[in-house]
Amino acid sequence: MTRVPVNMLTCSDIEGHQLLRTYGPLAHEEVPPYFDLLRMTFDRWFEAVGYIGPAVYANYLQNRELIGMIEILFDEVLEEDDPMKAWKVRKELRMALDVLDTIVATMAQVFHAPPALHDFYYNLASRLRATYDYII
Repeated sequence: MTRVPVNMLTCSDIEGHQLLRTYGPLAHEEVPPYFDLLRMTFDRWFEAVGYIGPAVYANYLQNRELIGMIEILFDEVLEEDDPMKAWKVRKELRMALDVLDTIVATMAQVFHAPPALHDFYYNLASRLRATYDYII
């Protein structure tokens, strides 16, 4: 079994990492750096567990695309004035966040300890969900 430093997985060695560890909705100015940190977190997770097999690593690009799509959808939700278009964008964002919930749950389940690592991964999606709930 390979040991991976927790601080590497949680990006705690990167400036601004506190955004990944706090709870609740993100402030408007926190959204872009949060997505940058989220990408780094996914990169590091796949770097640590990608060796498990091609099936795990095959999801890497797909998951990175999802993060980009969610970021774009957040921007669209904040900018869209047309009620019908806004409703469609909100629905797409909600569905994308549901997929992200599943992905981070899978990421968390790979590690058996420490328990704080599970909480860290679950919080990645919950912060975006809280932000969605706040702006909607």
